[in-house]
Amino acid sequence: MTYTSEQKRVIEHEGGHAIVAAVAGSGKTHTMVGRIAYQLANGVSPKRILVLMFNKSAQEDFAGRLAGQCAGKGLKPAEVLTFHAFGLRLANRMVEQGLLEPAQLQTEGYALRKMARAVLEKVNAESSEDDQLDLSFEVVTEFLDTIDILKGELYPTDDRRWEYTVTNIDERFVRGFHFFECMRREMRMRTFADMIYDPVMAALDNPQIERFISGRYDHVIVDEFQDVNEAQMTLLRMLAGQRAAVMAVGDDDQCIYAWRGAKPDYMTRLFQKEFPNCTRYALSRTFRYGHKLSLAANFVISRNKNRTEKLCISGTRTDTALDVRLVRSSVGDEVLKIVREWREGGRQYSDAAILVREYAHTTSTEIALLQNKVPYRLVGASPFFDRAEVLGLRAYLQ
Repeated sequence: MTYTSEQKRVIEHEGGHAIVAAVAGSGKTHTMVGRIAYQLANGVSPKRILVLMFNKSAQEDFAGRLAGQCAGKGLKPAEVLTFHAFGLRLANRMVEQGLLEPAQLQTEGYALRKMARAVLEKVNAESSEDDQLDLSFEVVTEFLDTIDILKGELYPTDDRRWEYTVTNIDERFVRGFHFFECMRREMRMRTFADMIYDPVMAALDNPQIERFISGRYDHVIVDEFQDVNEAQMTLLRMLAGQRAAVMAVGDDDQCIYAWRGAKPDYMTRLFQKEFPNCTRYALSRTFRYGHKLSLAANFVISRNKNRTEKLCISGTRTDTALDVRLVRSSVGDEVLKIVREWREGGRQYSDAAILVREYAHTTSTEIALLQNKVPYRLVGASPFFDRAEVLGLRAYLQ
């Protein structure tokens, strides 16, 4: 396997904690796999290494790549889990030890919304006539999302670490949170967020439980560290204890989950506060795009003040064509013009992708493509003319 000098420094890191700021396309997965293989080859037991990922697809991809590299070297791979899978396993072990109340995992959206609606009805019953919550599907969903946010902030701990978050939440939702938790415990139930919330809150209340959690690993590697919230950060600190060396890998410039408690501070300053004397590394060379796009990205992101100072440099010899246009009339017409230029250059429709910030922005582009009989496929939502609100208008017009 070949590695850049930056990647080799991360792979061969010795002793203590480390944080790696990796730009998009810099081969961080390639580097982390190499890091684990390096540790295993140097005698670290796979049982003493834990790799934490953020979603199932990333976990499966990483585990597959790690297994492939380990097989080629005759090594047994380390364990790769998502945060929530690890939290669930930890909760089950705590139940077995009598450290946590047993509960049934509930992930069915319908059941959770039914429970949330009952809670909000109770909130309304205790509120004045002018302070009633609308019990629409959207409000119930927002309430469930708020519960997850509060649990991500470890509400309500005595140290009030959650205070800033709570000041920006509807007070009726905060009251509803307490009703929801009482009902959940009576029903002996856990939600997706509780896989981490329950073990961590129990450990914060009981030093014996925190000792039970810590000391199991010598090395903990965390991917997409810019996405962690307070609950995950606290779990990581407990896992490390006084024994494990933690390596966090991520990019504060890609912190897009602020709505669920993620913040770039975990990479810029809080990791170093929680894990002192850490070594900082950077993976600054991207293999995803050429110099023009790297330069543009550097200029745009330089406006962010709360970030790790790093420069994105292209590691590929093939440059990325960059064409910036100011649209003065119809976005759809401009997209159509670019697609036609694309085709005239000998490319296929299937080679092109049109990215939008939100699905509401697809309308003018879809109309332009339809009117000019350009085939397209919308991913992640219904085509504009098949959406429920538009079908109603179409039926009326017909």
